[in-house]
Amino acid sequence: MAARIHRTVAVDDPTLRLLVHTPHHGPIDQTRMESILHLRAQPEVVTWVLGVLESSSEDIVRIPAQKRWEMLSRVCVPLRHAGRLLGYLWIIDEDESLTDAELDEVAAAGRAAARIMAQGGMPRDTSLVWERSILEDLLSDDVRVRTAAMRLAGTRSGVDGPLRVLAFGPLPEPPLSQDLKDALYLGLDGVAANTAHLRCLALVTDQAAVLLVPQRTGGDGAIGALAKAGRAACTRALGGTPVVTGIGEVRTGPDAVLTSYRQAVATAHVVKTTGRYGAQADWSEIGAYRFLAHHTEAAAALRDLVPDRFREMLADPAAAEIVRTVEVYLDHAGDALSSASALAIHRTSLYYRLRRFNEVCGLDLQDGDARLTLHLAFRLARLLGWTPGKPLSAPGGE
Repeated sequence: MAARIHRTVAVDDPTLRLLVHTPHHGPIDQTRMESILHLRAQPEVVTWVLGVLESSSEDIVRIPAQKRWEMLSRVCVPLRHAGRLLGYLWIIDEDESLTDAELDEVAAAGRAAARIMAQGGMPRDTSLVWERSILEDLLSDDVRVRTAAMRLAGTRSGVDGPLRVLAFGPLPEPPLSQDLKDALYLGLDGVAANTAHLRCLALVTDQAAVLLVPQRTGGDGAIGALAKAGRAACTRALGGTPVVTGIGEVRTGPDAVLTSYRQAVATAHVVKTTGRYGAQADWSEIGAYRFLAHHTEAAAALRDLVPDRFREMLADPAAAEIVRTVEVYLDHAGDALSSASALAIHRTSLYYRLRRFNEVCGLDLQDGDARLTLHLAFRLARLLGWTPGKPLSAPGGE
């Protein structure tokens, strides 16, 4: 419901103690932040809000905005079942733009929540909502939300200290169906429970399926086991389509998860598109791709970086052997002996191909700036999924 109406949903107990909230959709205010950080708003806010609620008998109660507390307007559904008040469902509605149909959906969700709570309180599914909410908040663009989520990750989920992110992808083009998101999430959640010695959190974004892993889960062996098991789980959820793993750095502080997540997603993209790293790689392993992976217009950058003749050679099957030779030569820092060995050719053949490249392309491989330019161009082309003799497939590529 939260995603459908683009609002954050929260549920409090009858004393306005926060029980659960969804990931953030739309605006949040100081009252919501206080509630997330301390599981309850300021005492004066609680007293005032309870007074408003107790004076109303409506199924949906609108709470007006209060500038003194930096509190936005919201709607509240008292959660009642068989005459018992079990809690309150809250939705911020800053501009009071919720439609009648959306309010009807909110009321129906409130009745369903009341039935669930009457049957035994907070079910396992609600705990999972908490965990998903915390991890999504750790990826928020709002530093206040990230700071609050970092505190809650330790107190509510037992995930604290230095953290890193494992990202599994690629996923189908968004938007993903809820069934697929659930299958990916449950697969990774099971992997975390069965493979790690400490609690990990799972999440599925439009970019990747994600595991948040405390550093003390173990060394490289434990991370490798998690990555392998996670790939297997995601592949099953995707009906057999294989995925790769990108591993972010271990980080601390409010930006830890967001930074490691971006690194992990970028690394997974590099692993998939370049084919250089097998099934997984760590952010620290991908070298210059750490910079290039964040370039949102790789095709345009490639056009600006090198002459047309070089880009034509990339796509020319007749030039594939020469182009591959130059790429290997640059990857081996211009060392002729190791380059020839990697290509399984004689050095005479290597020198001939390099000379032909200079003649056809017009770039001198003895010039340091030209070498740097070409090496960057090869890396950008790999990010676009290029292989020697094949056209660049990305939009804007040639």
